[in-house]
Amino acid sequence: MTRHLSRTYLGSAAACAICLFSAPAAFADLTADDVWQQWRGYMERAGYDVKPGATDANSGTLTVSDLALTMSMEGTDVSMTMPEITFRENGDGTVDIGFPASFPLDVMVKEGGEDVALTMTFTHEGLAMTASGDPEETTYDMAADSFGISLDKVEAEGETYEDAASATMEGIAGRYALSAGEVMGYMSDLTADSLSYTVDIADSEGAVKLDGSLTGITSKSTGSMPSEGDPEDMAKYLADGFSADATMGFTGASYAMEAGGEGETVSVQGQSGAGDLGVTFSSGGIGYSGALTDLVLAISGSEIPLPSIDISMGEYGFNFLMPVSKSDAPEDFASAIRFVDLTVSDMIWGLFDPAGVLPRDPATVEIDLSGKANWAVDIFDPENAEAMMGDSLPGEVHELTLNALQVKLAGADLTGSGAFTFDNDDLQTFPGMPRPEGAVNLKLVGGNGLLDKLGQMGLMPEEQLMGARMMLGLFARPGDGEDTLTSTIEIDANGGVLANGQRLR
Repeated sequence: MTRHLSRTYLGSAAACAICLFSAPAAFADLTADDVWQQWRGYMERAGYDVKPGATDANSGTLTVSDLALTMSMEGTDVSMTMPEITFRENGDGTVDIGFPASFPLDVMVKEGGEDVALTMTFTHEGLAMTASGDPEETTYDMAADSFGISLDKVEAEGETYEDAASATMEGIAGRYALSAGEVMGYMSDLTADSLSYTVDIADSEGAVKLDGSLTGITSKSTGSMPSEGDPEDMAKYLADGFSADATMGFTGASYAMEAGGEGETVSVQGQSGAGDLGVTFSSGGIGYSGALTDLVLAISGSEIPLPSIDISMGEYGFNFLMPVSKSDAPEDFASAIRFVDLTVSDMIWGLFDPAGVLPRDPATVEIDLSGKANWAVDIFDPENAEAMMGDSLPGEVHELTLNALQVKLAGADLTGSGAFTFDNDDLQTFPGMPRPEGAVNLKLVGGNGLLDKLGQMGLMPEEQLMGARMMLGLFARPGDGEDTLTSTIEIDANGGVLANGQRLR
């Protein structure tokens, strides 16, 4: 069971909730029926089969009863039933939209011959939603005391689990806007005071209990959705105009997990300051980014030979961007990761450096790459799956830039930057790869001092120390300042490799 829980089933349910609560208001119009028809069209465009049990119009209020929403995609069936939704005209060109205080959501996941059935409930308190504008440019405002989702039942592998997880968001306020057309544009801007969540699962393999929270939440998104197309045919869906760009931020987070089974236990406690997440997806590329500040973790357990492993970090971040569509022109890609001011407790240092020989200053690791590349195929087209799984990817790299490199640890600090271009017509100079041309500049401060300390600790025998110093002498030269080495590694137009002007190849 815990294997299934490792998958993010609740993620799809949360997406359904966001879609559901944002879609109706995004189609506000002067009449209740227009709002309902546009809301229905939005949900159908998003991939849902929408079937109302009955509709009743009376004195400017349209009531939709026994509404069923279903979707099937990639082995997952989603069904949602709402007893009633109301669309009430206010007489001033705006429409209020009312939802039931709670309604169920069922998800069936079919994978590898095993079915996992999830039964969930959405709830809200104090939800107020008002739509205004016209069918071409529509805006709505919403506020709620709380939104909630609970995982009431999980049926998997012949077992049933009750009340497995829940999440509650409080103090919500937001605005959505939509532009009508063959390619529908949308935007959203949401804030919330807090989000809390819990997971509590126990089975014959063990038990997991997880509690967490976020505070000071902000969320913004923009995007477009074509009127025709199937999200399962993502290559065509992107070509038809689908795009999404979303960011979420928070001012603080906390996390606590307890797990155990078969005589083993583990505990993880964590918290952080401000953080953010970002996602972008369009025919121009797919990207992910994120950052955390002031991260603190404490890990303990029966298999850990210390009372606790304590880790702190001033900043953690990542960034990823790559093209997804076939193109003859080079497009942007990027990949970056950084760990800034990473520290561990003295108890951990003491395992391999009990005498305190090595400096215990905070460590930093950062690699930031960007460049230009293009695909020869649409990578989301199923017909290209075999090509994507081959030994060589169907694409070309044209430029690669090392924007930043830093490895700062135990008194040594390596930094660097550089850039290369690639000749994709020359696969002979460097067999099997396009010929690079460019240079990277490196600087190492404290390298010899670190080697001395490793030798003092007995971690490197004398012959290895001599070999390491010889390599430094081959690739580097003295720089300004004490214990400073610099190096320029260059690949010229003829495929020659040089270190500080000395030919290596």
